[in-house]
Amino acid sequence: MTDEKGPLSSSDDRVPALIKDLTRQLEPVGRLSQPATTVLQWALMSTIFVVMAVWVLGRRADLWLRLQDPSFVVESLLILVFAFSVGYLSLAFAVPGRMRWKRVAQLFCGVSGLWVGALTARFAVTGSFDGEEIRGLVMAPACVADMLLIGVAPTLVLVARLQHRRSTHPRRNLFLAVAAGLAFGALGLQMTCSLDGVAHLMVWHALPLVGLSLVGFAFGRRFLMW
Repeated sequence: MTDEKGPLSSSDDRVPALIKDLTRQLEPVGRLSQPATTVLQWALMSTIFVVMAVWVLGRRADLWLRLQDPSFVVESLLILVFAFSVGYLSLAFAVPGRMRWKRVAQLFCGVSGLWVGALTARFAVTGSFDGEEIRGLVMAPACVADMLLIGVAPTLVLVARLQHRRSTHPRRNLFLAVAAGLAFGALGLQMTCSLDGVAHLMVWHALPLVGLSLVGFAFGRRFLMW
């Protein structure tokens, strides 16, 4: 410890004055809410925004029919669970000692695998590529654009919450925050995109989510540094 007059020792008379001067510069901080409370508020806001975005962009013509299909409902619920779980992880990681790496990895991989597993199972049931599958593989940038439009607000709100928490692992936290926010974008795509082929969902819904989340990882230090 030093001041302008040189090094200080614990017995130095200048230490109490230095401590008092430093404490006068401190500003009070509010108590942060628990990650579970924050993610519940965020998820509710994000769900409302998705409903509004779907109404503005226009719902798919067969939405009500698809909602009667158990596989469609299960896939949509898995995306919602994915968004909620990863959003919680991004906030919990910002609290030192909140969760162990092993438990986090198991939860993240398990929830992620459910969605991809559901798509794979549906492809296994439907069999080989049909006309819809081939049509779904053509260029569909509108899906990526719609995912960004729907998911940008949930992503920005969650990132703002992380900035208040002063994460010590900015890359990891921003990766998870972007994945959680864009998962709500993917949920909105379920309601607006009329293509249900597994190939289309994997290439134009799931892969862009992963790719954009990796972009968040790359820029984590820039946006979430102290």
